[in-house]
Amino acid sequence: PVAKTPLAVADGTDGGVERLLGRTRAAVLTEVAGQSARTTSEVAEAVGIALPSASYQIGVLRDGGLVASLRDGKYVLHTATLLGLRLLGTSPRMRESALRPVRGAAAGPWHDRGHA
Repeated sequence: PVAKTPLAVADGTDGGVERLLGRTRAAVLTEVAGQSARTTSEVAEAVGIALPSASYQIGVLRDGGLVASLRDGKYVLHTATLLGLRLLGTSPRMRESALRPVRGAAAGPWHDRGHA
């Protein structure tokens, strides 16, 4: 396991994403841009924020088209959209596995608020 510093932003950024989105929101986007989809609880724990705050920040990012969410039973899984990945400077090819549903989620595309 990799130790995570609360509110850490992806290496290699010059702080532009953090200045644009704010420190917490940039950290949340960075977390959901990882190698697999994340639950809201996983994001909150990794970033070091309360669950309601994580839910709110993910909602704002989803409304902005940077995060897609998919309900899987009692969980909601989140991943960065292509736009979110590009904002972070992450190669979409590095993230192909993360765009697939995980944890036995029903087959189908990620819900992306009309951005198929």
